[in-house]
Amino acid sequence: MKTINTLLLAVLASAMSYSAQAVELDLASGISAPVLNGKKVKDDNFELVAGENQFVFEFAGELRDNNRRKYYSARPYIVTLDLTGAKTLEVGLISNKLSKIERNVNKKQPIFEFTVDGKQVQDSQQMLPPAEGAFPYSNVPLLVENFNKERGLVFDSGKVIELKAELAKLEQGEAVASGERKTTTIAGVTETESTLQLKLWYLKASSEERKNFKRWMIEQD
Repeated sequence: MKTINTLLLAVLASAMSYSAQAVELDLASGISAPVLNGKKVKDDNFELVAGENQFVFEFAGELRDNNRRKYYSARPYIVTLDLTGAKTLEVGLISNKLSKIERNVNKKQPIFEFTVDGKQVQDSQQMLPPAEGAFPYSNVPLLVENFNKERGLVFDSGKVIELKAELAKLEQGEAVASGERKTTTIAGVTETESTLQLKLWYLKASSEERKNFKRWMIEQD
């Protein structure tokens, strides 16, 4: 018998068919982007989408230490950048001085800067939380998956949205439209990523789509 998770996967698969976007990505020496939109990047094949893209950037290379150069490896950072209509994205360090980069890493402050089509853009980069153990960054894609799950972040048609905030906005819109106070909270049910996503897609669906969904659920009994 089909489960509700089967439907969820089908809905998400259709919703995540982003339109590709041709953006030239220029990474400064020593900078790499191992994960893009929750997926491990293979052979430098960056499948950017038209809209918001979630990157993980790492740096490992030489920096200036007074009159000499010294190798330094920084912890990975995660950042979401809106590349709607963009043609070029340049990624560099905020400084080539070891003392500056090392100090910011120790304070979990930004070390990267981003330039889109020649204009530096504001961002909210943050250090990717490590796993426990001797090799805390051995599986960066898994760390990104956990990061997004803990914050309720999902990719939706070129947007990185926070599930609970998006649900609250949709619920408020429905309440205003109907003149009633509505909520999708289910008594006794723990709010998981799956239930939040189901609620999100249900609220986004049209009346006809909701009828079809309810009919499908009845058929599963």
